[in-house]
Parts: sequence; C-alpha cells; structure tokens
Amino acid sequence: MKSLDIMIVDTPYCFAPEKLRKLLKWFFLAYIQTLT
Repeated sequence: MKSLDIMIVDTPYCFAPEKLRKLLKWFFLAYIQTLT
C-alpha cells in the first residue's frame, strides 16, 4: 500500500477536482481501516 501513500502525497490535493478529492478521501479512509 506504499504506492497509495505516494500517490496521495504527489497529488496536488488542493487543486484536485471535487470528484478526485472525494475519491482520494474514500481510498484514504479505506486504507486507514486496514491498519486498525
């Protein structure tokens, strides 16, 4: 899942489209769930 972290960091989050932000947030939350 290292690639997911890199993708989130490399993505210009503030400038990302609304749909992309929601998608990244969903993936990030899902990733957090796998850690707990």
